Amino acid sequence: MNPLLAPIEITVGVGQRVMRDLDAMAEVARSVPRVIGLLESLDRRAGQVLDLGERIDQRAESMLAIGERIDQRADAILTLGGRIDERGAELAALGDSFNEIGTQMLTEARLVHERAGEVVAQANQMIAVLPTVKRAIEIGEPLEGAIERFARVVDRLPGAGQTRPK
Repeated sequence: MNPLLAPIEITVGVGQRVMRDLDAMAEVARSVPRVIGLLESLDRRAGQVLDLGERIDQRAESMLAIGERIDQRADAILTLGGRIDERGAELAALGDSFNEIGTQMLTEARLVHERAGEVVAQANQMIAVLPTVKRAIEIGEPLEGAIERFARVVDRLPGAGQTRPK
């Protein structure tokens, strides 16, 4: 290397590096408006995301309030279910009582049925005897006065009031 040219070569090298750096800086400077545009777009998007986040938060609060009401209603339903369960047990016990009473009624109905058959049989016997009784009454009516007189005579006999059946 020529010692006289060395400072020039160094200066040219530095100048070339400075030119490259200036070109790079110019390139960066030319892209600054795009970067600013991107940053502004990101800022708008960030605002939209924040608005969306606030709406989501409001919806979440509404959902929590609905969840609390559902929880309260679930408690009420559970309480009502417990009462229904108690009533069901009472109804089952009442059903058992009705079943016992029904069984007793059936037993009594069978007994009444048997006795009714006996009553019918006796009524039939009475119906069969009825013409005979009627005939006996028809025969006895004309003798009624004579029977009364005979009874008075018997009442006058000594000791008649003590042994006579009524």
